[in-house]
Amino acid sequence: MAVVFHPLKVRADLVERVFEAARLAAGWEENAFLATTEDDFGSGIARRAAEDGFDVVTAVGGDGTVREVAAGLRGTGVPMGIVPQGTGNLLARNLGLPLVLERAVEIAYTGRERAIDVGVLEATRQDGTTTGEQVFLVMAGMGVDAEMVRATRPVLKRTIGWVAYADAVARTLPRSKPFRVGYRVDYRAQRTVRVHSMVLANCDMLPGGLRVVPDSQLDDGVFELAAFRPRGIFGVARVWTTVAIGNTLLRRSELGRRIRERRTAPGGDIFYRRGTRAVLLAERPVGVQLDGDDLGDAIALVARLEPRALLVRSLDPFSGTERG
Repeated sequence: MAVVFHPLKVRADLVERVFEAARLAAGWEENAFLATTEDDFGSGIARRAAEDGFDVVTAVGGDGTVREVAAGLRGTGVPMGIVPQGTGNLLARNLGLPLVLERAVEIAYTGRERAIDVGVLEATRQDGTTTGEQVFLVMAGMGVDAEMVRATRPVLKRTIGWVAYADAVARTLPRSKPFRVGYRVDYRAQRTVRVHSMVLANCDMLPGGLRVVPDSQLDDGVFELAAFRPRGIFGVARVWTTVAIGNTLLRRSELGRRIRERRTAPGGDIFYRRGTRAVLLAERPVGVQLDGDDLGDAIALVARLEPRALLVRSLDPFSGTERG
């Protein structure tokens, strides 16, 4: 087992003790603990660990560390363990993994391997420079969701966890401005729409059980493009009720799904498209986020999905999920 961790965000001594206990219980050989650095946030470390013959490479930390380790492991066939120690823990929640340290470490050793899709995105800045290829596992967004990520206060994240995002939403939404964006999904014709946010979702569950883009699956070979365009004085309220009630509660029944479909039909405040490739062209520089990480402003995004490109250690898919 190679363990990749962020030394400033986790207690290395505690993590090592828990991994050592799990290693002895599972009968594995010695662990290798590999700290991220300012020059390598985890992707290069994970790739080298795979090349060196480790059986599993486990990411210990928040969504950023998980995303970096996944970037290094995608396409290698070496599975990734996930020990969530961040604020959002988005991929862990969508996989149904526990948030308790000891149980998450145990699953890294004993869990079943599952192949999941990986999103790959490249953003272009206003000056023509690009970010290079960036991986996302849960969601990439352009617009108000990126503004919310920037507005989240680190001190609140440390003290009250993911609830800090609610504070950011309250401060961001009232002053967010819509923008025009041209979008093309797969090889369909390009269309233009005025939105507050465009989201590409590989999966969609957020803290609190909210579902932004319903019916998205980690291994279905497509991502969902969602356009959020609240209009009028009650537009934001309609979008919120669609996410909090329609996508999260109504989708559980046939009648509820019919009601939700009427609310998200073309011409509504939210609409969805599915595909494996997408191009977004904004009229002005707009904030971009990947799995809760701020990527800065961009005027264009080119994204694709790599089906089942990453192996992850998770619970037996037939045994249900856990919550920590």
